[in-house]
Amino acid sequence: MSDQGTSQPDDPWKVKDTGTTWGPSPGDALAPPPTPQAPEIPMSKSWPWVAGGAVAVYYLFLPFVALVILLVILGLVFHWF
Repeated sequence: MSDQGTSQPDDPWKVKDTGTTWGPSPGDALAPPPTPQAPEIPMSKSWPWVAGGAVAVYYLFLPFVALVILLVILGLVFHWF
C-alpha cells in the first residue's frame, strides 16, 4: 500500500510552526522578544548628603515635635505665655 494517496489528520497537540526564531525555546512562538537593556543614568554627586539629610529628618522629626509640645504644655502650666 502506498501512503501518497492517504491524508493524515493534523495532530491537535502539535505546536504549529510560525517561523519565529527569537523564542526562548524551539517552537515557542508565544514568548515576547527580549527586552533591550536600559540606558545608564549618572547619579548626582550630592546624593549621600541628600540621603543622610532624609535619614536625619526621619529620626529627628518626631522628637522635635514632642519637645515643642512639651515646651508648650510647660509654658501653659507655669504661665510663661
